[in-house]
Amino acid sequence: MLSYSLPYGHVLYCMDNETSTPAPWGQYWIEFIKTEAAEKGLIVYTTDMFDDTFRGEKATHTPVIFKDSEHYMFADISQVNSRVFGDDHWNMLLWLIRQVNGGKPRPCNHTKIYGGGYTTFGSGGLEDGVERFWRNILGGSASSRFHRPTSGNGLNDRAKATIKAARLLESVIKLWDIEPHMELLRDRQPNEAYLAAKPGQQYALYFTFGGSVGLDLSNTSGTFTVRWISDTEGIWGKEDKVEGGGIVTLTAPYKGGWIATITK
Repeated sequence: MLSYSLPYGHVLYCMDNETSTPAPWGQYWIEFIKTEAAEKGLIVYTTDMFDDTFRGEKATHTPVIFKDSEHYMFADISQVNSRVFGDDHWNMLLWLIRQVNGGKPRPCNHTKIYGGGYTTFGSGGLEDGVERFWRNILGGSASSRFHRPTSGNGLNDRAKATIKAARLLESVIKLWDIEPHMELLRDRQPNEAYLAAKPGQQYALYFTFGGSVGLDLSNTSGTFTVRWISDTEGIWGKEDKVEGGGIVTLTAPYKGGWIATITK
């Protein structure tokens, strides 16, 4: 395998898939791969994917990645994208990212997002997959990918529209310039909306299925442009203006998923 992969610089190495195997097994192969690469003057990036990530603070295998940046050079926390929904998913995602970044900050990746088929293990449906995608990227994840059917959206029309919408958002706001700021939202219902921002400059607001929330712009002034993106269709919607200096009400144009870019 290495004879094919090592010539390429874009390959990430994950030892296991959804494993409950003791960590030393994966660590042995991590060291093997890194040694082979070093002999050729190459640096490779390695990790392991533990199955109990969805348990969050109750996980027994996943915590090994938090402090060990030598073996786990990035974190694959894909399993948070199953069995966990809504605000619980958001809160657990942010907790995991904080743990990974508590020592040496590293990328947190999602090789798979479940959502589709309503499996017995807890994938949820297609919209659950879309919601998890947006929470992942607004929460600060480095990558986010839909799992294949029947446990995920794959590359169906819903997934394509979401990816298009994410690219439109990225054309206005770079995701690495913002971070979660849920404390700036007012009158929010559970799982209604999620916010990442660089306060005073730019805000990315995601509505899971329509809705209306207040955005606290009290500590800034000036005019902000609000541009709406339809997550359902992956296209631009209407454009508004709002003024800083107080709490402004933002209401999604229609039902369905919507993203608002709010920029000064």
